[in-house]
Amino acid sequence: MHTSPHGPQAIPLIIGIVTMTLIGCAALVAAHLARKSRRYRSYRSACISFACLSLLAAAGTLLQVALPICNQQPYATWLNVSFLALAGAISASFLCVAHGRHETTSLSLILAPTLMLLVGDIWPALPAPPPLTELAAAYTALGTVLVLPYWLAWRLLHQRLTGRPSPFTLRRALGFSGLYGACAIVLFVALCWHGHHPTSLPSAFGWAGVANVVVALLLSAGISIYALYRRGRLQRWLSEEQQRS
Repeated sequence: MHTSPHGPQAIPLIIGIVTMTLIGCAALVAAHLARKSRRYRSYRSACISFACLSLLAAAGTLLQVALPICNQQPYATWLNVSFLALAGAISASFLCVAHGRHETTSLSLILAPTLMLLVGDIWPALPAPPPLTELAAAYTALGTVLVLPYWLAWRLLHQRLTGRPSPFTLRRALGFSGLYGACAIVLFVALCWHGHHPTSLPSAFGWAGVANVVVALLLSAGISIYALYRRGRLQRWLSEEQQRS
C-alpha cells in the first residue's frame, strides 16, 4: 500500500505534473505548427497523440496528489490502466485514418510504448500463472474445441477479404483438432502418472483461454494484413504522403 502523497513526498509528483503538462502543451504547439507546414503536416496526428498521453499522465498524477485513495491499491492500478487505455484508444483512432508511411510510422511509435505500459500495469494485477504442464494441458484441451469455430470464422473472413476460398480447409482444421486432442490426453495422463493433482486447473483454463484468443487474433491479423496487401488495400498506409489542405 502506498503512502499518501503529502508534504515532501508530494514535491516530486508536483514536479512531474508540471513537466508532463509542459511537454503536452509543447506537443500541442508542435501539432499546430505542423498543420501549417506542408512538409511536417504528416506528423500532426502523432503530436496530438503524444500531447494526449502526456496530459493524461499529468491528470492521473494530479488525482493521486489530490485524492489519497487514488494512490492506494487497487485504485492506483485502475487509474493508470484507465488513462493509458484512453491514450491508446486516441492513438489507435488516429492510426485508423492515417495516410502515408510517415504518419502511420509516427503514430505506431506512440501507440506501441503506450500498449507496453498498459500491459505492464495490468500484468502484476493478474493471478500467478499455473505450472507449465497444467497450462499446456488446458491450452491443448481448449484448442481441441476452438479449432473448428476458428476455421469457420477465418473461412468467412478470408473469403470476404480475398474473394477466394480459404487455404485453411475443414480437413486441416479437423487434423489440428485431433492433434490438440491427442496432446491434451497425453498431458493429462502425464499429470496423473506423476501424481500431480491439477489444483490450478481453473486458473490454467483462464490463462489458456486468453492465450488461445491472442494466438488466434495474431494469426488472423497477420493473414488479413497479407491478404489486404496482395489486393492493394494498404495503399493508404504505405503510399507516399497525401498532402491535404
